[in-house]
Amino acid sequence: MNKCSWSGIEFSYAPTGFEKNFSLRNIEKLKVISEILEGVKITNLDYSEVTAVEGAGVFIYMDPPYETKRNVVYGRKGVFHKNFDHAGFAKDVSTVNHRWLVSYNDSETIRDRFTQFDLMGWEQAHAMCHKRDGGAPAVAKGELLIKNYRLASEIREAGKRGEEFTVVDEVDK
Repeated sequence: MNKCSWSGIEFSYAPTGFEKNFSLRNIEKLKVISEILEGVKITNLDYSEVTAVEGAGVFIYMDPPYETKRNVVYGRKGVFHKNFDHAGFAKDVSTVNHRWLVSYNDSETIRDRFTQFDLMGWEQAHAMCHKRDGGAPAVAKGELLIKNYRLASEIREAGKRGEEFTVVDEVDK
């Protein structure tokens, strides 16, 4: 569905996305992905339910509605934006003990809410914004990944710079 709609929005249809992505070849890829994701639990729950789960080795990925002035992107007439408390989300997520990764739109407001965490920004041109048939390219928008953990490779680099740290376990090899 994500590849056949605009930005993965369930109430939209993008002919270009459908024509290029809905193929037998891509359907076959689902088999490989299902093997990779074996044991992974994917939910569509409120973040407060997901972050309250107990257990060791829990990793949570969250993709809240982007904070924009025109809150009409997700759901019919922006219903998924209108009541989302972005400041409350940042406060709540900051207390979660599990490792987590959040993807957001990049803005100073959002960066200010997550200053104590690792932030990585980049520019992304969204595929459905591209003009067809050689038109002007899409304007890149700021994206942001926020995480509350360090990868083993980041820890090793910090050690090389003389930073003190404690390794609890290695996330990557």
